[in-house]
This record gives sequence, C-alpha cells and structure tokens, in this order.
Amino acid sequence: TANYGSVVWESDCKFNVVLGGMVGRTSTITKNAAKNYGTVKFDATTTGNVYMGGICGISMQKHELVENHGTIEFAENASVATLYIAGLAGSGNLIYYEGTTARSVHFGITNGKNYGKVMVNGSTTGIAYLAGICGYVGNAAFDGCQNLVSPEITDSGTITLGATANCASKPYIGGIIAYSNSTAAGCKIQNCQNDGALYFYGTSTSNSYIGGIVGLTLKPSGVSTCTNNGAIYMDGSNGAAGYIGGVIGYSANGGTITDLHNRGDITVAGLNKNVNASGIGAISGTNEITNSSSICNLKSISPDLNLGMFNGYAATGVRKVSNSQVGGTIQRAGDEAPVTITTENFKNYLFSGNTSYIAAEGTNYENITVVDASAGDDNTAGEDTPAQGEQTE
Repeated sequence: TANYGSVVWESDCKFNVVLGGMVGRTSTITKNAAKNYGTVKFDATTTGNVYMGGICGISMQKHELVENHGTIEFAENASVATLYIAGLAGSGNLIYYEGTTARSVHFGITNGKNYGKVMVNGSTTGIAYLAGICGYVGNAAFDGCQNLVSPEITDSGTITLGATANCASKPYIGGIIAYSNSTAAGCKIQNCQNDGALYFYGTSTSNSYIGGIVGLTLKPSGVSTCTNNGAIYMDGSNGAAGYIGGVIGYSANGGTITDLHNRGDITVAGLNKNVNASGIGAISGTNEITNSSSICNLKSISPDLNLGMFNGYAATGVRKVSNSQVGGTIQRAGDEAPVTITTENFKNYLFSGNTSYIAAEGTNYENITVVDASAGDDNTAGEDTPAQGEQTE
C-alpha cells in the first residue's frame, strides 16, 4: 500500500488537527510495507495541537516495515499549541477510549524507515516534538528503525527547526524519537540508526533537548545498540539551558547506557552567555556508559557551555565510561584550533571538557581506547591504541 498524493491543511481552526500520509489516526495495525511518498503539510493556525507524520499523525498500535519518503512540513506562518511532527508518526498513545472505557495499547514500530525531511518553520505556544521516526511516545518499543539519507531526495533525513520557528516552550528534537516518556519495562529504543542531520536555527524561551537518537528519555537503559552518524548543528537562541548529545540529548534518570555509538559532528554556534547547566556530550546524560564509542568533532563558541566527548553535563549521578572508544577533536570557546583527542589528553575531555574535571582511572574510566578518527569512521578506524593514561611505544 502506498500514497503518492499530498495531504495539506490550510484552514484556521480552534481544535486539534491530525494529519498522516496514510491515515490520520489509527488504532489498528497499519498494513506491512505501507509507504508514503507525498507531502504532509500544515499551513494554518489553531489553538489546538497538531499531530503530523508520513504514515499517521497519532498511532495506538504496532507498525512494521513502514516507510516515508515525503516531506513533513509545518509552514512558516503556521501557529499551534503543541506540535508533534515526525517522519513516520507524530505521536504514539498509551491509551485510547471506547466510549468512556480506557483501553491500554502498546505502540511501537519495527524496521521503520524515514527518508523524508521534517521541517518546522512556524510557531508554537507550547512544546514542539520533532523526530525522524516518532515525536512523542510513552511505553513503546522501537526496533530496527532508521532515519536515512537518500541521494534522490533533497535534504533527505534532515530534521530542522528553522530560523523563523519560535517555541514558547521546550523543543525536543531526535533523529529517531524526540521524547520518550516512560520508565516501563517495555519502553525500548534498540538497533536504531540515524544518518540525517539535525538543525536548530529557531528560538526557544525554555530548555532545548537535541539528540541524534532521542532528544530526552526517562529510561536511558532502554536505549541500546544504536548509532548516530548525523551531524548536529545548533545556531538558535535558548531561553534557558541546552542539552545536546550525539545519541541522547538528556537522560532524566539513572541507569547504565550500553552499546551506543556516535560518529556525528556536533557544532553549537548560537547559544548565548546566559545559558546554564548546558551539555553537549557526544553521548550525554548522568549515567554510567559502557561498550560505546564517541568518535567525532565537537565545537562550541559559547563560553558558558560544558563540552565533553561522552558526557557534557552530569550534575548528579555516576560519571564513568568503560570498555569504550573515543576519538576526534574538541574545540571550546577561545580555542584557536581544535584539540585532537590522544592517549595523553583523553581523560581531560571525557566529561565536561574542562581541566577541572579530569577523569580518574578506575573511578571515572576503565579500558578506554583512543581511535584515530582521521583514518575512517568505523569501530576499527585507524590504529586503535589502548589508553589508560599512558602513551604506548
């Protein structure tokens, strides 16, 4: 089953709007291998919420092998309360109602793919959720999902909060999921990959959460075996704090993070001096990280931004990395040139990128391997050098 036609809403209203390339709202399993090639666009104003996706705006069931190749666009003159927008599904609900009876569901997507671009250029009076696969989810499982880049589609796989976008509250942006709002056992994001670039050019009056895989998760241990290859570029304006990570923008609860990998460069060019408690970790959060890798280039011009290869912000909780790889460069405000990560200096940059946070072997790190990032971008790139704080011959 496939759709090639455009779905466009252009009428101002005072209620919620639900738009999907295949179906607006679904409580039944969408046919396997359903594909959307058409544009889904909202170009109006409403005091309600807007839900948009290449497959569906709101889902309350499981999907398999679904794909989106079309553009999902929230137009420049559009205005809503809260926006849920993604390549496949705007939002996945935990509960739907039959009359007054609540029915629990377990939303999820297996082997879903997005090749289309997701664009937000309008305004919200509330929160904005932007993602390649799904904007907002509760107790949901995502397995084998990919936000990919096709040479046949202009700006394929990009997730963009444009320069004209103005969020009165928090924007959440993720290559796969924008916001994962559950600590339940069934809440998982695994075997997922993002190749698309994430751009933040807009304005927010509150915190911003941006992650190559997930913008914010309440269950970091549920995110595993995921890779981000997409660049993250932020040149917008925050009203409060910015939490940016190559894999997880912010992990709100404790737990061990396993088998996560970032190859996407991260550049922050527009955060102002009033930003506080900001993080730009290639893998960000307040948890122990193991069997993972951060091989990328990090750069910030903001003097008040913490910068770290694995964890840019960790006010509380465990700060430890083990059995992992690190490589690339890091450049903070005031640095004349990027600093290459080596076996001699890597412990200075695992967390905040500030020499006052030098990691201690055994306490903050164990079995770290420094990788020559210039030799390639896979796990075996260059000549791996065991880095335990001493240069080998």
